[in-house]
Amino acid sequence: MHLTTTILSFTLLLLLASAHAEDVDHDHLRLTPDPDLTLSELVTRTLARAPSAGELESQAAFAAAWDARASNWLSAAPALSVHYRTDRFNADDGLEEYEAGLTLPLWRWGEKSATTDFASSLDRETATARAQLRWEMAGAVRQGLWQIAAAEIDQAMAKRSAELASRIKVKVERAHDLGDTALGDVLIARSNHLQAANALIGKEAALLDAERSFAILTQDTVRPEFKAEDLSKLTEIPAEHVLITWLNSQVTRASAARNRIEKSSRAGPSLLLGPKRERGPNDAERYDSLGLTLSFPFATSAHAAPEIAAANRALAGIVAERDRHLRRLQLMFHEAAHELMVVTEQLAAATESAALAKRQIEMGNRAFEAGELNLLNLLQIQNTALAAERDAALLGVARNRTIALYNQAVGDTP
Repeated sequence: MHLTTTILSFTLLLLLASAHAEDVDHDHLRLTPDPDLTLSELVTRTLARAPSAGELESQAAFAAAWDARASNWLSAAPALSVHYRTDRFNADDGLEEYEAGLTLPLWRWGEKSATTDFASSLDRETATARAQLRWEMAGAVRQGLWQIAAAEIDQAMAKRSAELASRIKVKVERAHDLGDTALGDVLIARSNHLQAANALIGKEAALLDAERSFAILTQDTVRPEFKAEDLSKLTEIPAEHVLITWLNSQVTRASAARNRIEKSSRAGPSLLLGPKRERGPNDAERYDSLGLTLSFPFATSAHAAPEIAAANRALAGIVAERDRHLRRLQLMFHEAAHELMVVTEQLAAATESAALAKRQIEMGNRAFEAGELNLLNLLQIQNTALAAERDAALLGVARNRTIALYNQAVGDTP
């Protein structure tokens, strides 16, 4: 028996030392609650630091480039050509010919209008992408914040359980020293304390992981306080939802790109304008003239078919991706609405159970001190009561988290 007691005590010391080492190693990862920091402000700061922020700037520059292209008078860059001909190396009769020309690519029929529409669609997509990215970032911040809240409750309840187990262990050990209880109760109390201490280590590690993930997401060392959001009054997903607007802008952009390719995939007309100077064989006089050439290339549908088919394929893919996103959004909304109803009902029952559990702990402690309850029954009552309190607290967090998910689903962006 003495050997068993020694092993249990040594194991307890190791566990407590590990828990202390965990705290020391990860103290720098803990987040500081800031009562003045709002969820909206944190989302703004997180968005500014997000990797996708640079993408938005590039997308805006891309749209501006197409705006400039659509407003140009020419469909492509002009080209300068120079031509020279002589018979100096043959008959050497004095033949010379100089010709220069500027080739001006012209817009095809409907191409300039299609290019303007494409540039406008890029502008709209860029504007909606900013709102969509903020909505997406808000969802990640909301999720991470309430994960920390749940982890804190788990850690707090595990700490309370460990403290209760420690007090019982001390009480039982004193009673054993006075000869009022058996060694078996001491071993049970110490074993219960070991289990509670081990559970606390796991819950502290889970809390640190949740805070670490949140810090990586936000690139910040502070977080807002856990404050429940007001439930949105919307009962369905609105047509102007930021995600839907962004997805539709992508479809519009792909459709405009397809139309532009249809108009520009065939070779276009060009205008060649330039001076010419020539001198005939055995002729001392030079003749200057100005030439103008207008060309209309012939192209069959076979030449443009691959590019048009590729554009149609891209459009079909974006439409399919939009529909997949819309289905996921509908599922997200219905899951949040259903979960909110269930959690609200569960919370009422759990709150009542927690109140009863608190009374059970008080009655169990009095009965144990009076010798009317053995240690195993006391531990069972305490563990059941603590589990009831934990469930009620976690359901409160779950309700707040579900409200945030519901607001997220209907497009309510902080």
